[in-house]
This record gives sequence, C-alpha cells and structure tokens, in this order.
Amino acid sequence: MVGNRSVMLQGFGNNNSSKAATAGMVEHKAIAIYLNRLIRQGYCILDLTACGLGDPETTLTEVHPVCPQGGLFPPEVDFRPEHLPPNAKGLVVWITEAKVLSKEGLQFLALLPTLRPNVRVIAERGNW
Repeated sequence: MVGNRSVMLQGFGNNNSSKAATAGMVEHKAIAIYLNRLIRQGYCILDLTACGLGDPETTLTEVHPVCPQGGLFPPEVDFRPEHLPPNAKGLVVWITEAKVLSKEGLQFLALLPTLRPNVRVIAERGNW
C-alpha cells in the first residue's frame, strides 16, 4: 500500500526486491520519485489506464482492432521493446486504475514478466 494506493509490482526480481521497492515508495510518499528512478535505471515506461483497456492479454500481446477507425494496433509489449534504445533495460508497463480489471486480467499481468522477460509490470489498484 502506497499512501492509500495499492500497488502490484511484478517482474522486479524476487519478493524481497518488490517489498524493498514498495517500502521505498512508502518512504518517499510519491510514485513520481519511483518513476524517475526507473527511468534513471534505464527502463522505458508505457503508461496505460485500465479504464477502456479491454482485455489486457489481447491489448498487450496480440494484434488487435481499434474502433472506430477500424485499423489494427500491434501488440504493445512486443512492438515497443523492438524500438527501445540499445542501452534500455526493458519496458515497464505502468497501469493505473487497475482496480477495474478482472481477476483474470490481474493474473495475466502477474504472469507477463515470465512470458516477456524484458517487460515489468506495475498495476495501481487503489485510489488517490
């Protein structure tokens, strides 16, 4: 819990490092400080909101249609890492308002760093 925000960190090493990262956010009382740390450490950030995201698995890992234009979007976690700078450590998918996601959607986000080793996930599940 960060302030009154519940945050899920996935893919940042073992549970001890995730607990340390969460403790660091509580200590600083600011998500922005943690975001800046990630950027300084070489991660690129993909900031999404869960509202309107639809199925996270489809949006993040499959080619999917976009309405009303009728075009197709590439899978975000496959397309973006190909275009990261060569010195980047990986991609952090930062999802706000994740409390609206289904249990299956959250389970997929927890599994995503295993499926794509260069992708990390932070899902904010609480309110401001």
